[in-house]
Amino acid sequence: MKAEKMVAELREKLGSSASRQLRQSGKVPAVIYGLGQDSVSVALDAGAVETMLRHHARLVDMTVGEAEETVLLKDIDYSPFDEIYHIDFHRIDANKPVSTFVELEFMGTPKGVLSGGILEQHRTDLEIECLPRTIPAKIEVEIGHLDQHDILHASDLKLPEGITLSGDPTHVICDVLPPKKIEEVVEDDAVVPLEGAEPAVSGESSD
Repeated sequence: MKAEKMVAELREKLGSSASRQLRQSGKVPAVIYGLGQDSVSVALDAGAVETMLRHHARLVDMTVGEAEETVLLKDIDYSPFDEIYHIDFHRIDANKPVSTFVELEFMGTPKGVLSGGILEQHRTDLEIECLPRTIPAKIEVEIGHLDQHDILHASDLKLPEGITLSGDPTHVICDVLPPKKIEEVVEDDAVVPLEGAEPAVSGESSD
């Protein structure tokens, strides 16, 4: 993965009010931490952040003042209205493997779906470990061979060279369920009297 290049401004004012003013001015509050160094609060251009997310980038060469740091996107906080509230970046050593989540892209249509089954996707990303510069933008998952009742686990995925699975290998990525059976419900609109019984007539006594 090619690192995204971004320029960050040091934040002098902190707190919810200052962060709200930043967002209103087209900036996104963020923090950089890790590698035993002090955390640094910064502001990023919202347009640059959108470009980073559109490119599925997780690795960033961040220029902060006179310094340049290689950082990894760790977390994004969103508002209930999908506005980016805050971003966390972690400093990394470009020569040491890192663990991160990468988006999964499902390729093909399962043959079990073509025969009437239902595809259930349980995960949209995968935790992997590799060198920072080899982090893929996404991992393609071939699912065309899956038939009804088939289950695809994390350990079944074919990962690119140099990339290893970091999370639980037993995690279910997706499966193909058989079609749901529709049970017919028969409603009895008429009440059939018991054999030998005479229907009651309104106004007559049973004596």
